[in-house]
Amino acid sequence: MSEGEEEMKKKINKETKKYKAKELRKLRNKCLKLWSEAVKCRAGYKCEWSGETEHLNSHHIEGYRTNANLRYDVRNGLCVTAGHHKFKAESADNSFCFIFSLMWKKRKEDLKYLLKVWREPVREVTKEFLEEKIKELSGYLITGKGYKDISS
Repeated sequence: MSEGEEEMKKKINKETKKYKAKELRKLRNKCLKLWSEAVKCRAGYKCEWSGETEHLNSHHIEGYRTNANLRYDVRNGLCVTAGHHKFKAESADNSFCFIFSLMWKKRKEDLKYLLKVWREPVREVTKEFLEEKIKELSGYLITGKGYKDISS
């Protein structure tokens, strides 16, 4: 094999399906990390149920399988302790009533929003969509302002 052929093999072909899939996976992971941090920021880095500040998790209210459109929407997130996320009887994973009562008492406008959009047609998650969400979530974290302040 000639030196030129070896150089060509070493160059990454950015048009292959494998490369594009890897690039999308990296963007999705970055977006999800930013979403998680934005959910915690929105809650003032306190559990929205107990007010505790240790062992915080971000929980999707409406799951990805049910509505992919809401995966990176801060209004679709709860900041709760690990116990209130998965392990206690009163937890986001174990009880619909837990989530509903929390949303009804503390975030009624977000609950109304989620009820309005949860059945909208699913958009394709493209590189451009993820890059826009990363920009939006980064802006949220930089300003520390509420979701509505950065969406306009």
